[in-house]
Amino acid sequence: MPVSRAIVNAPCVVFLGAGASRPLGLMLMREFIETVKNSDPPSRELFDAICTQNEDLEYLFEQFAELESKDYLTFQAEPRKVTLGFGIKTSAQRLNSWLREQVFLHYRHVDEDNKNLSLLANILNPLLQASHPLIVFTTNYDPAVEILCRERIKCTLVDGFRHDALRQEYFWDREIFDNTSFVPGTNSLVLFKLHGSTDWVKRDARIVKSVPLFGGEDALHKNVLIFPATRKIAIEDPYFTCYDYLGRCLASAKLCLVVGYSFRDYDALTRFKAAKIENPKLNIFVMDPKANYLVNFLASNGIQSTPSPYAIGVQESEYLSDLAAQIALSL
Repeated sequence: MPVSRAIVNAPCVVFLGAGASRPLGLMLMREFIETVKNSDPPSRELFDAICTQNEDLEYLFEQFAELESKDYLTFQAEPRKVTLGFGIKTSAQRLNSWLREQVFLHYRHVDEDNKNLSLLANILNPLLQASHPLIVFTTNYDPAVEILCRERIKCTLVDGFRHDALRQEYFWDREIFDNTSFVPGTNSLVLFKLHGSTDWVKRDARIVKSVPLFGGEDALHKNVLIFPATRKIAIEDPYFTCYDYLGRCLASAKLCLVVGYSFRDYDALTRFKAAKIENPKLNIFVMDPKANYLVNFLASNGIQSTPSPYAIGVQESEYLSDLAAQIALSL
């Protein structure tokens, strides 16, 4: 499959996790769980019982899915026709749908006037000057990067969507990545949203940009998202293309800045590990308050990296200085 050499040979890659959007008012996973616990979930007893084991969003979704898959929970015992566990399976289904909606509603919006957008712009700007184009991967559903490109850093955005003038819509097309060209002397940012986006909707065979409304079971407004889980299987587009390019970009990049990401996604982690084997000169620079822990975790998986233990907006001069040093060292 032909790919864009300009994209896969770009010297700098950025990988944004939930911590990159936290200054914009979007919660980290554990904060989000605390909030929904204090709301009014359906089947609270089951919800609380699972949270007692592990207050983790990925764990919750995995438990709901596992309970939903147990066909024996609706087995009817003869001769009294007693339905075993029907309430548990139904409760898991309701909780799964409810929690998906809560995730969607919280992460669908970023205020374009949010002053903290400049914090993320300050990180991306020096990389834009060093890498033509700059490649950004994110597991976030929110529109923060799109807003930054439009309002703050004034660069051309390539996000995989093509305009259909006849139907008056933008639709996803891998060829936008594979065949794109970049004008010399201009800043361009290529964005891969690994887990989808709150404004992506599947209509018939197309994925189109739409208003960020939760479709639930509505077949005419099917949201294109991978909800949290440690073991995701991203074999369909647009997810496959995003992960395909992630592996290819890491295999040739000189610097990968990782901001606010936990490395809990096995699909992404395996790409990092494979890239480090194929591309030992890749400098993985981890910026996160728990950077030292994350670097040790990566080392346990055979991935060497460099820590920068800061949160966005805290000691900005220090982490921007660290970033400048890593750019100078890598390029």
